[in-house]
Amino acid sequence: MTWHYTPYIIPLLIAAMVSGILAVLFWQRRTMRGAIPFVLFAIGASLWCLTYALELAGADILSKLFAIKLQYIGIATIPLCWLIFVLQYTRHWQAVRRYLPLLLIIPIVTIIAAWLEPNIHLLYQSITLDETAEFPSLLVSYGPVFFIHLLQSYLSLLVGTILLLQIASRAPRPYRQQVRGLVLSAVFPWLGNGIYLSGLFPLPNLDLTPFTFVITAILLAWNLTRLRLLDLTPIARYTILENMIDGMFVFNRRQQLIDINRVAAMEILGAPTTEVIGQTAVQLFTNRFPTLVTSLDREQASDELMLTTTVGKEAVYEFQVSPLHTHDGEINGRLLILRDITERKKAEAALAEMVTKQQQLLTELSLAKDAAEAANRAKSTFLANMSHELRTPLTAIIGYSELLQEQLDIDNYTNFPSRLQNIHDSANHLLTLISDILDLSKIEAGKTKLYHEEIDLEALLHNIEMTVQPLLRKNRNQLHTHIVDPPLTIYTDPTRLRQILLNLLSNATKFTQNGQITVTAHRKTNETNTEIIDIEVQDTGIGIMPTELDKIFAPFTQIKLNTTQKHEGTGLGLAITQRLCQLMGGIILVKSDPGIGSTFTVRLPAHHQ
Repeated sequence: MTWHYTPYIIPLLIAAMVSGILAVLFWQRRTMRGAIPFVLFAIGASLWCLTYALELAGADILSKLFAIKLQYIGIATIPLCWLIFVLQYTRHWQAVRRYLPLLLIIPIVTIIAAWLEPNIHLLYQSITLDETAEFPSLLVSYGPVFFIHLLQSYLSLLVGTILLLQIASRAPRPYRQQVRGLVLSAVFPWLGNGIYLSGLFPLPNLDLTPFTFVITAILLAWNLTRLRLLDLTPIARYTILENMIDGMFVFNRRQQLIDINRVAAMEILGAPTTEVIGQTAVQLFTNRFPTLVTSLDREQASDELMLTTTVGKEAVYEFQVSPLHTHDGEINGRLLILRDITERKKAEAALAEMVTKQQQLLTELSLAKDAAEAANRAKSTFLANMSHELRTPLTAIIGYSELLQEQLDIDNYTNFPSRLQNIHDSANHLLTLISDILDLSKIEAGKTKLYHEEIDLEALLHNIEMTVQPLLRKNRNQLHTHIVDPPLTIYTDPTRLRQILLNLLSNATKFTQNGQITVTAHRKTNETNTEIIDIEVQDTGIGIMPTELDKIFAPFTQIKLNTTQKHEGTGLGLAITQRLCQLMGGIILVKSDPGIGSTFTVRLPAHHQ
């Protein structure tokens, strides 16, 4: 191999060096989308320039063939690296990456064919050395592999250019300039290659393609440093920013708007992006949002402000100003984010109102609890006093009746023991009632126990009739009991049922004078086919006013009557009666007409549930 000097080597070495520097710079950004294929593209370009310089320096055919074999490593791979870079840059790579093995076939075949020439005649059909020109050069006739490689190269350039032009049409500045710079940097080498292959250049043996890489390197360097190539691609910018629900403004160090998304432009400013790009913050915000102008003067700022949107809606926005730094750490601009927090503010206000209401409710509940506890203490005091006042005379009555009965038995008086027995029984029953009244708290707490057994209602009513005779005679009332379809039995607690009926009859005799009191018991079936027993206590007394009916079962409450002073009571009887009915699985109903009378119905299950 022999070599000689030619001045055309110098620009090629410069292009190789610049391309190598670009490869290093892009390698530092290798984590960014498209960086790796661009590094390979720059390495291929550098290799092409360097090996073409070696070809021009060769003085014999062997030297030039060796340089051409090295050249084709770059020539064959550059088109594919360019296409992959554009696909990644425009976010189309994922859709075609599975076809990479197919795309590699032609470059690999081309490189192999280059290294096997001049023996296989697929890349070059003939190769001769022309020493008549300004410098020795090869005269070749191309084979089929060359034209296949040429077709793939120009198709790669065409597809990549179309993809770049598509995104350039919708990308704002500076991204549109970034894309145009990429298109120009790719077009120059292929333009030089086309001029060389067509023979239009005055020096037909000089391939202009490697020389144009000097222009390509300059354009790419400008793209990298001034337009931040790979820092944020147009597709990434479009995908992220145009789909943001927040308004975004990007200002340079002179507070000129250099980028904006749709939300900020249309919904906040009410103007297309093309009209506001390039305006200063003072021009954009002074009339409507002066707070933003002063905030952009600070390195960082955040606050809330009220805005009127382009549709006339009052909205609350939260804004945040952040600095934008260069790779050297120098502040190069400001990023302003405006976020609509109207709904959040409404939710916060609603939540605050709800918390206030809850606090008021808790206060009211606390007061109600204190009132209930005070009422409970009053009830306990009342019951304790009543039990003391009633137990003492009743105990004396029981004791004296027992002594009289014993004395009469000794003196052989036979007419009085039955009457004394009635006194004794009534006093004992009243004492039992007082104990039951004191158990009201147990009933309310669910601690009262029931003892069920089968009861003959006719016998029970007869016993109760005998018990209330003194009360009947006092107001000259008559009592009638009636059993429908006797015999009639019920499975329940006899003591509690007796207590219920005595309470009702006591009230009936108290509020009836010279009247009739009727107790009727009968069996029936309810809507669920369950057998129930209804015991009705009907009187012809003074009745209850409709406005008082909802109060009669409240404990410690006496209804308003014109005869209140004549009919004293504790106000516990009906309350205990209702709770006992509920405890026994039943209910108590009432109907009343003032001046006509009242009917209380005790409805209990016929069988224990």
